[in-house]
Amino acid sequence: MLFGTFDFLMFLAAVIALNWLLKPYPLIWRLFLLIASVYFYALIDIKYVTLLAGASLITFILGLLISNKRSKASKPAFIIGIIVNLGLLFIYKYYDFFRISVESCFASFNLKLTFPYWEIIAPIGISFFSFRMLSYLIDLNRQKYKAETSLLDFLIYCFFFPYLLAGPITRANEFLPQLKNGGAKTINKLEPSVTLFFVGLFKKLVLSTWLSSALLINDVFAVPEQFSSLAILAAILGYAFVIYCDFSGYSDMAIACANFLGFELSPNFLFPYRANSIGEFWRRWHISFYKWMLDYLYIPLGGNRVSKFRSYLNVLIVFIASGLWHGAALHYLIWGLWHGLGLTIERAWSNLKNVNTFLKKSLTGFLGWLITFIFVVFGWIFFKAENMERAFAVIKGLGQWHKSANTLSVSIIIIAVLIALFIFFEQKIIEFINKIQTLMPISVWLLFWISLGIIIYKLAPNTIPPFIYFSF
Repeated sequence: MLFGTFDFLMFLAAVIALNWLLKPYPLIWRLFLLIASVYFYALIDIKYVTLLAGASLITFILGLLISNKRSKASKPAFIIGIIVNLGLLFIYKYYDFFRISVESCFASFNLKLTFPYWEIIAPIGISFFSFRMLSYLIDLNRQKYKAETSLLDFLIYCFFFPYLLAGPITRANEFLPQLKNGGAKTINKLEPSVTLFFVGLFKKLVLSTWLSSALLINDVFAVPEQFSSLAILAAILGYAFVIYCDFSGYSDMAIACANFLGFELSPNFLFPYRANSIGEFWRRWHISFYKWMLDYLYIPLGGNRVSKFRSYLNVLIVFIASGLWHGAALHYLIWGLWHGLGLTIERAWSNLKNVNTFLKKSLTGFLGWLITFIFVVFGWIFFKAENMERAFAVIKGLGQWHKSANTLSVSIIIIAVLIALFIFFEQKIIEFINKIQTLMPISVWLLFWISLGIIIYKLAPNTIPPFIYFSF
């Protein structure tokens, strides 16, 4: 049951209605939220419900022990909690990569070492789930807040369906207080939430899906040797917008769904392709993940409180880890390293004192945006490619200008329009829609959104591919 499908809309409508009907009965309301969220996940991946429930229960119990700093069990509980949740990630995402890498390493020295082969399929959303659990345990160990004593509330935090599959990576101290005393009594910011939902729906169902199909992105990245440089360039630019529309579209809908139920989640995207620097890009892209890596890895490593060289090394470590979080493969590691090197060079440049002030300022305007955009788009080659061999084949293919460009004129126009729309106009469109909503009578408002929804579904293809970040 993917976000945006007709089945999901029926599910969401029923959940919203019952959510507000049950508000006067806090216990029943919370039980309903848990049942609805577990049901949502079970429809997608029922065999892993017990796994996540077990991990949630273990984390809840260990959290109680960690929070009691007077107990000798506090430190061992913290260590066990970290091992359990990192262990889940390792087994389901990294074991096969580890097995093959170690066996290959031994084989290069004519030594044989064999690990058991497990045919494992990672649960959808396991990376996001594990990061929520880890942040909870680490914050308790840092004594930022007390452990949650209600198992019911904690399980709702673990399974809450809007962010369960692909974020935002919401922290316990942001979400759990919103469950207390029956939660919110009204929907705050209803009109902006509706706008956000339909914008997300449009980005996923129409822009992401059709753009991917029109530019043959999967085909180009699979066999770039068969395409011209222009086709490859169009596919690379297209993928930059596909992954943005796909992932930010999910986040928009997730945040809106939470708002419909009376919960506020922090923004996860802030128009990242408008960034004038790599650092600014990461403050706008997958914000909850960036902040997680900042708070739980970069700062513990010393952050920028250490020497410049050490701080640059910390940046590289964080971004290599960020790459590997997306998947156990060399091309993800290189993608993370690419961004780490870019941000390190950017910081080193900003720390230079004997540089022309005009030159520095020029890199914060259009030129800075252009360099950042090209840098980020080029990095998506490593992210999208199946492996490093295919990534280099795509890069090599950019020089194949002797090949016929075929019929790419329409595709190029589509990309140009999308660049203009999402870099310069997305925020203004959202602001404009939010403004005109306030002028509409309720009947016109309902007709407006029903009509817009029908148009979106008419434009959408018959088959909607899964969200890209479900793979992570």
